[in-house]
Amino acid sequence: MNPAGALALNTTRPESESKAPRRTFQHWVDAPLAKEKIHTPHEVLLRGWMFSPEGRTLHGTASVDGMPDVIFTTKVERLDVVQHFQEKGLAVPATCGFELTVPLPENGKSIVDVSLTFTDGVYTTKPQSYSIERPEMFPWPPPPARTTLISHFYNEEYLLPLWLRHHVPLFDHGILINRGSTDRSAAICRELAPHWEVRDASCLEFDAEEVDQEVMAVERECTGWKFVLNTTEFLHVHSKESFLAALHTYGRRAYGIHILLLMDPEQARYPEFDPGKPLAAQRHHGCFQTLVFAFRYIHNHEDGRYSTGRHATTHVSDFFPRQGAVILKMYLTPWNEPFRRRKLQIRPTLSQKSREKNLGYQHVGTADELEDFYKSNIGLTTDLRKMRDLAWVFHQR
Repeated sequence: MNPAGALALNTTRPESESKAPRRTFQHWVDAPLAKEKIHTPHEVLLRGWMFSPEGRTLHGTASVDGMPDVIFTTKVERLDVVQHFQEKGLAVPATCGFELTVPLPENGKSIVDVSLTFTDGVYTTKPQSYSIERPEMFPWPPPPARTTLISHFYNEEYLLPLWLRHHVPLFDHGILINRGSTDRSAAICRELAPHWEVRDASCLEFDAEEVDQEVMAVERECTGWKFVLNTTEFLHVHSKESFLAALHTYGRRAYGIHILLLMDPEQARYPEFDPGKPLAAQRHHGCFQTLVFAFRYIHNHEDGRYSTGRHATTHVSDFFPRQGAVILKMYLTPWNEPFRRRKLQIRPTLSQKSREKNLGYQHVGTADELEDFYKSNIGLTTDLRKMRDLAWVFHQR
């Protein structure tokens, strides 16, 4: 049965098994629908509906060779289905629809077979195979584009090994600006990113305005896409290739990437942080950054034309969808002594001008103030894995 508005897949639907005596539930799969701006060669969105006249809970499983199965159930209202069966005298729950993102293998094949089964716990349908055409919204391979990552650092030997191992594979080039470090930070940069440039900062104080001016001067030396991140900020994408292809296809020259603040809630009881493991494999509690500080901008202009703090730009820009790229910021995690020390070292380096303008006010000065700041924020945390548009960040690790 195909109620008004539902689209059949572009393939022959397997023969119905309605004659089977134990099968009493109904189901249908709509055509794969492209998510607005977030349909990539790595996933396809499937929608449909299913219900049991006896009111039993139904589940489905989507399988693709070489990929983990996706289990789904009904969570979406489908009033078109309700109306269709109402006319036939059959009551259907309003929440009879399902929606799931099915990961596709990176094997280059343009046609991928997705197998679906449905069950009510007693009877399970035979696998129903649908041939899905891999989305061609993005060119593959993506057009060549040089990418440069720019970052200041100051006594970051605790976080730099993880930050560099994460970002070096994502960017063609990096320019790392040493703001007078007295630890092994500069040596770590040269060891883990020997093909990147390490240079000394022109201003050793932390002056928010001068730092941004220095960064934009560095950007003007570079061509291609440019991105500026702090050492606590980790860009996460499905892959470098799909991310670059998306930047090209969407048609803008500047994009805001959403920032997620990672925090250690007391009830999480995380194990001790391991600088040798991916960040998303170790931490998954946090919240969205506030609107004022919600983004970092990647662009291919001469410079970023940032407002102070680099969380906004005067360039025409668009927001990159969270389903394709996000920044995980180590905001209040790992909540241990090395991390607290690195946060407390910042405020003493603020310039007098920044103090007078109240720039850098978020950097507290004492251990007690830092602990109070932590306690006032941990109530904002949630398990980010449960957010549908973020699950990919943590489940792909």
